[in-house]
Amino acid sequence: MPRGHPPLRAVADSLAPRPAAPAAVLAPARPDGDATLDGADLRRADLGTLDDVAILASRLDGVRAPGADWRGVNLTECTLDAVDLAGARLEDVGLAASSVADARLTGATWLRAAWRDVAVRGGVAATMTFAQSRLRRVRFEGVDASGLELIDTELTEVAFVDCDLRGARLGGARVRSDVVVVGCDLDGATGLAALRGAQLGHGDAVSGLASMAAELGIRIGDDLEVQR
Repeated sequence: MPRGHPPLRAVADSLAPRPAAPAAVLAPARPDGDATLDGADLRRADLGTLDDVAILASRLDGVRAPGADWRGVNLTECTLDAVDLAGARLEDVGLAASSVADARLTGATWLRAAWRDVAVRGGVAATMTFAQSRLRRVRFEGVDASGLELIDTELTEVAFVDCDLRGARLGGARVRSDVVVVGCDLDGATGLAALRGAQLGHGDAVSGLASMAAELGIRIGDDLEVQR
C-alpha cells in the first residue's frame, strides 16, 4: 500500500458511528398514535403497528414484530438487540444514534428511511430493501445482507465490514462520500458500477469482478473456446 495511505479497515473504522448509551429504562409500554416515549423499556413489547411515534433513549431489545407496519416512527439513542422485524414495512422511519445487534431483518422494506449514526452488528438482513432512503454514518459489520437491494438510496460515510453481500442489488445506490466495503463477499452482486467513488478491499474487488463481468457480458475463464 502506498506510504501515507491508511489500511482500508482503518478507514472503515474511522466512519464508525458512536451511538449514545440509552437512559435508564422505565416500565414496559405499548406506544400507539401520536406519542413520544423517552427512556422506555420496550423489551419484548407488542410493536406490530406504530404510527407517528417518537421513541427516545429506549430499549427495544428482543421485540418480536415480524411483518410489522411502522409509519412515521423516529427512534433516537435506542438499542435494538435481537429484534425481529422480518418482512416488516417501515415507511418514513428515522433511526439515529442507535445500535442494532443480532437482529432478524430478513425481507424488511425501508421506504423513505433516514438512518444516521447507526451501528448494525451481526444478524440477518437477507433480501432487505432500502428505497428512496438516506444512510449517513452507518456501519454494517458481520451482517448477512445477501440479496440486499438499494433503490434510489443515498450513502454517505457508510461502511460494510465482513458482511455477506452475495446477490446484492446495488444499482440504485448513490454514493455521496466515503463508502467502504472491506472483507465482504460480493459474489453474484449486481449494480456494482453504482458504487463509483467507493473504496473496496482487494478481496472484495476480486469477488465482485466476476459479477461485474457477467453484467457486462464478459466471460472469464482459462478454457474458453475461441471462435475462428
